[in-house]
Amino acid sequence: VASVVIWLLLLCFNIGFFVSFGFSVDWEVFRELGAGHRYDFRHSLFDALLLSIAVGFTFCVIRRALTFVILAIIFDFICSLFMLFKVAVFRYGEELGSCSLFQTCEVVGIVSSALTVWFVTGANITLFLLNEYSDTVHADAISPVVALPIPPLNVAMLIVGTHGDVLPFIGLALELQQLGHRVRIATHATHRKLVLSKGVEFYPVAGDPKKLSAWMVQSGGTLKGEMLNVSAAAKMKKLAMLKEIIESLWPAVTEKDPDDELSTSFNTQAIIANPVCFGHVHVAEALGVPLHIMFPQPWTPTKAFPHPMSGLDNSARPSVQNLRSYQLCD
Repeated sequence: VASVVIWLLLLCFNIGFFVSFGFSVDWEVFRELGAGHRYDFRHSLFDALLLSIAVGFTFCVIRRALTFVILAIIFDFICSLFMLFKVAVFRYGEELGSCSLFQTCEVVGIVSSALTVWFVTGANITLFLLNEYSDTVHADAISPVVALPIPPLNVAMLIVGTHGDVLPFIGLALELQQLGHRVRIATHATHRKLVLSKGVEFYPVAGDPKKLSAWMVQSGGTLKGEMLNVSAAAKMKKLAMLKEIIESLWPAVTEKDPDDELSTSFNTQAIIANPVCFGHVHVAEALGVPLHIMFPQPWTPTKAFPHPMSGLDNSARPSVQNLRSYQLCD
């Protein structure tokens, strides 16, 4: 938008300048050269004005038909070369020793139009190189869709939380199983019956979801509430439980279920986890496998709204404070 505004300002100047001086300059050249010469490359301001108008429309072409962006840039580049040659022919006559043949208004008019053409060309190329349009152009390109086969994987799901936190992952696990993947849900022992009843492998991780939920209610789910409403003794118990949870994640992605004699070890090839596991990134890094973090609440750093546990106003305008709240809470 800023580029278009700048082009319009330059164009208004060029048109105003041409109306004020261009007609007289072109007419004077036409009169001096005679009726047999209707166009002179070195002196005409009209062609320079036309090019400054034409290149501006490439903005519209790029925004309405992104598949023609390369052609638009090529057109701008040709116009830029034309104006470069046009400016280059301005030189002082040796016999005159001055620029009386090329009036000041003529020089200003052509240089102004040249700057307009060069600005639009540079703006279009810059925007394209910054990928503002390249992704869309690539998406618009006609290319066959090739389905790449995905081999069966061993997917471990690490979940810390209550019944409501586990249920969405069970649905995902069932879909992955239908696609041929082996899936294990590693969560608190209290959820064993629920997971196994859906036909999904289970592994117990440490932690009591009832206590975790009680601490969450006590703090109001915010850092401020954690500092003001949770006692020091409760904080120590919570940290101890979190440490146990983190330490139980490694066997959850490598060993067999200790409470099931028929279970086998699990060679994890991909991990899906909710953020409050905390240790998910460490076990994924140790195994060298991909990690996908999922949660029903927004957890990805953004300026649009703050971290759900920050206690900041969710209706506030986008800000850097919102972005930094994710670093603070994590």
